[in-house]
Amino acid sequence: MTPNGFGRVPDNLIGGYFSSLGNLIAQDYPTYRVGVSISLPWGNRTAKANLGRTLVEGTRIGNQRAQTEQVIEAEVRNALQAVRSAEALLASAIASRIADEHLEASEQRQFAAGTTTTYLVLERQNNLRASRSRELLAQTALNRAISEFQRATGTTLIANNVTVSTTGQRELQMVKGVSRSFK
Repeated sequence: MTPNGFGRVPDNLIGGYFSSLGNLIAQDYPTYRVGVSISLPWGNRTAKANLGRTLVEGTRIGNQRAQTEQVIEAEVRNALQAVRSAEALLASAIASRIADEHLEASEQRQFAAGTTTTYLVLERQNNLRASRSRELLAQTALNRAISEFQRATGTTLIANNVTVSTTGQRELQMVKGVSRSFK
């Protein structure tokens, strides 16, 4: 025993840095560890978290679908309103043209009778040309509105009697009167 009450220190623990390295290399004091780890899923938190994520994703997809349906519905409604407006504009332009045709014919009869001037005849003819131009513009606007409505409702190909079929691996055939093949 030593004066401080402890036992004697072993020789291999006395020394400095190099003797500690020698003890480490010699493995004078090997350490062994044995353990068992058991994990019990109390409450199954991982599955609950996955379920929560899935439910949130399902809600997000449902909201996105509803939003897309609303956008499509609005496009169809707007396209239908544009068709109705264009039809009304065309009807108005046709009525205007018919009235200008009657005025121009009347002015021609008056000119033949000698009761009007060339200026008034030319003015009526210019008005008739302008009315015909407005009618063509209205017809063009109606055609555009109809094509937009067909695009919004997805009936463009059906309305134009176009069928699309795949024949083979990478060949596309479109039929409208004359067959065409694209490769």
